[in-house]
Amino acid sequence: MQRLNEIEEFLLRNWGDVIKIKENAENLQGKVDKLCEEICKKLQNKDWWSKEFENPVYKWNDIFFWKKSWHFGRDWLDIVCFSVNAVSPNSLMGHGEDKPNACIWTKRVTKLGEGKKEKFEERFNVYAREIIKSLPSEIKLTKDPECAFIYYLPYTPEQWIEILKTGKFVDTILEHFDILAQFIEPIDKAMAEVLYKKKK
Repeated sequence: MQRLNEIEEFLLRNWGDVIKIKENAENLQGKVDKLCEEICKKLQNKDWWSKEFENPVYKWNDIFFWKKSWHFGRDWLDIVCFSVNAVSPNSLMGHGEDKPNACIWTKRVTKLGEGKKEKFEERFNVYAREIIKSLPSEIKLTKDPECAFIYYLPYTPEQWIEILKTGKFVDTILEHFDILAQFIEPIDKAMAEVLYKKKK
């Protein structure tokens, strides 16, 4: 017969508090969800936004969007997109599988054919070179097999608590989309080269 371990006994002795904590954790996740939905709406008011973009999506604790011209396949995720990821309370507090990050997602470009993803990223890096040089020093771009680049949002769990406490979460995430938006033109140019087909 299985016996209670020390943790289980502790939980039972404090069951009322356990239920309250669980309910408040769910409420907190709900608040973050609503903030992310607000971000999706406010992105469309940015001065760099245009009708060429599809409406932002909040899914899997990620916020992402793309230009219609960056969609190249039958599946809705056959895209190149701007994405801010892992914005759940779990990840913000350092307990998720991934840390909050921002990226230009390019994984599906491989579906265009052999060498297409490599060509896209090579041309993108050429067009984006000067923008990358001008980024703030705290933005550390790294390579990732699924992205043109990725960087982790430069905040500690304690800083995230302060950002949420002071009502700055929406503006903070929007600032990182402003950084990503600087790369609209380089993506346009690189995609045009990858998709271009010479006439016979």
